This record gives sequence, structure tokens and C-alpha cells, in this order.
Amino acid sequence: MSEDTKNQKNAPLTREQAQIRKQLITSSDGAYLVNYKLLLTIRREKDKLETDKHDFEGFLECTFTYHPKPDLKDPHLFLNFFGTIDQLTINSTTLDQFTFDNFRLTIPLDKLLPDKENTITILFKGEYNHSGVGLHHYTDPTDQKEYLYTQFEPYDCNRLFPCFDQPDLKAVLDLTVIAPDEWIVLSNENEIENLKSKV
Repeated sequence: MSEDTKNQKNAPLTREQAQIRKQLITSSDGAYLVNYKLLLTIRREKDKLETDKHDFEGFLECTFTYHPKPDLKDPHLFLNFFGTIDQLTINSTTLDQFTFDNFRLTIPLDKLLPDKENTITILFKGEYNHSGVGLHHYTDPTDQKEYLYTQFEPYDCNRLFPCFDQPDLKAVLDLTVIAPDEWIVLSNENEIENLKSKV
């Protein structure tokens, strides 16, 4: 077991934490809506700076409605992420300080608009994984080409981008990928636009 896998297992999402988190973004009639708009830049190993341990970076816009629950004993809201957070903005206000600890980015409840849509934007960086989870990277010894694929079974989506990583919180994902020109980028949804020919 790799060191990063050991570290993440020290920060599991408990059932109680997942239940509290879902309650805070679910209305009294049981409705919720989470949207992720993700811009992801991936690169070849040879393009990585020697001084940079990160393989990819991204910009995330996450929208959801916050529903305060006064009866909750310990209300807390956080996004899971196994990487580095460079900037956090909540409802157009960039926070000078924020809590990112144990792979959890805490969302201060006093910065959220109650019973209204809230928008969080995050600049982040991450590393390719080589154990088959998250954003897995592999160089084929035969053709020397690099290959990437994602594996997001619970609890591994947070290895690519900050998210509410639990199976009972489905979301809409709008994904834009910036990749080397010779790479083929595929998704399980239809492509809306390809800017390759326009650049």
C-alpha cells in the first residue's frame, strides 16, 4: 500500500459525516442539486517542470443550495480532495484563509447564503495516480505513449477534483479538458465542442 493511500485511509468519510453533509444541501422536501463546472489541464510527463510535483491543475465552479438545519448537533460542510488547494472563493469573495486539512476543504457556513444557490470556485492541483484509482497514468513500454483514465468508484473521485464525494450525492458535471494536441480525449458523454481545429 502506497503512502498516499495509507494517508487517505486515515481520513475516511464516515456515515454520520455523509448524512450531515447531505442534510445541509437538501431541502425539507428532499430535493437537492449539485453542479460542477470543471476545467482540467492535463500534460505529458516531459512537459512537467522538474520543480513541480503536480501533474495537472484545474478550476472548479461548484453550485449548490445551502439549507441550514438548526437541529443538527454539529453542522459542517466540506469538499473532499486529495491534492493541493491554491484558492477558494465563495459567492465572489476570495478567502484570505481557509481550512484544508486531512483531505477536506471546509466550507464556512457563515459565508453561505441560506436557502439560496451558492457558488464556490477553487483553483487546485493534483498528481497522476499509478495504482488504478483517481486519474491513473501509464506509459506503455511498447509504444512509449502515455495513457490516462479515470476510476471514480467510491471513494476516489476526490483524487481528481474537489467534490462532495459520496454515492448518494449525484451531480451534474460540465467538463472541459485542455490536453496535448496529439492526445485523444474521450468521455462517456457526447462532446459538445472541440476547439482543437480552431486553435
